[in-house]
Amino acid sequence: MTYLVAADLPTAPAGERFRALLGRPGILQLPGAHNGMAALQARAAGFDAAYLSGAAMTASMGLPDLGIFANEKVYTVFLDMRGTAADHAPSWTLQYARLRSAAEQADPISAPEGISPPFPLTKEMPGLNSELIRKYLRNVIVVYAVMDKEGKLHNLAVKQTPDGRFNPPILAALSHWTFQPAQFKGQPIALKVLIGIPLLPYR
Repeated sequence: MTYLVAADLPTAPAGERFRALLGRPGILQLPGAHNGMAALQARAAGFDAAYLSGAAMTASMGLPDLGIFANEKVYTVFLDMRGTAADHAPSWTLQYARLRSAAEQADPISAPEGISPPFPLTKEMPGLNSELIRKYLRNVIVVYAVMDKEGKLHNLAVKQTPDGRFNPPILAALSHWTFQPAQFKGQPIALKVLIGIPLLPYR
């Protein structure tokens, strides 16, 4: 993984920096980390690089490792689902990565970095059965989608659910969402995303 600290953001691509480290004499020590904060602690301890486990990161961020992301930079943001300040709707988790070209998939180290996050412009809450929510309280439903350059969601598919009866209203609601698209170098880009929806009382 690479380190991102606002004041000293590296200008060289991560692949070049990693190859330079491997080219130095001696053994390159890579401590394991489960999220970005743990990696920063490794850096503070004097390590030049760290290994970030995809499974550990997704688990620590509340979403399972479903094999959607591999050998790529993954970003996580949280979506405020409250309608008002008094609303108790829980935040949803949005994990995303750039939808890579065939060439980038063949050589993941060459994929560009530095994506500005998408921002929801239109949200619709799904009408979920309250009795089902109580039955599966604190479970998380995970939905996969492709977000196009216009900020619309396509290829929606439920990847994890405790009960199939949740799926139709969630997919119907998400089909109406629109986002300010993610950008790379000022240009909108397509993403693949996972959306984590916690089953908690909304009111």
